[in-house]
Amino acid sequence: MRYFASSKLTYEELWEVIFDYVNKKYDIDKFKVIFVSGDGAPGIKNYTNCFPNARFVLDSFHYIKKHLKYIFKDDIKLINIADDYIRNDLLDDFKTLVKYQIEKYPEQKNT
Repeated sequence: MRYFASSKLTYEELWEVIFDYVNKKYDIDKFKVIFVSGDGAPGIKNYTNCFPNARFVLDSFHYIKKHLKYIFKDDIKLINIADDYIRNDLLDDFKTLVKYQIEKYPEQKNT
């Protein structure tokens, strides 16, 4: 896996740099699909000019944050606690926190 970021390049320029790197390092014509991972910002999803066969996936950090916000109703303290539990492999503590949230919002149990 390789990460690319720039505060100086436009997204279009950055995608060209990424394409040049990937094209030199790999025979990209052999790939059926290339996965692009990011936060979902419009510029991140602007990969189709360089990688028309690519598919976007939300990166794990933003995936977790999105779902934790839903589960914990945008309660920042609970979201941060839950995130800490996940990152430190404290799954029993995480499950207890989710159970508490379900008790607090029973209508959320089956969604």
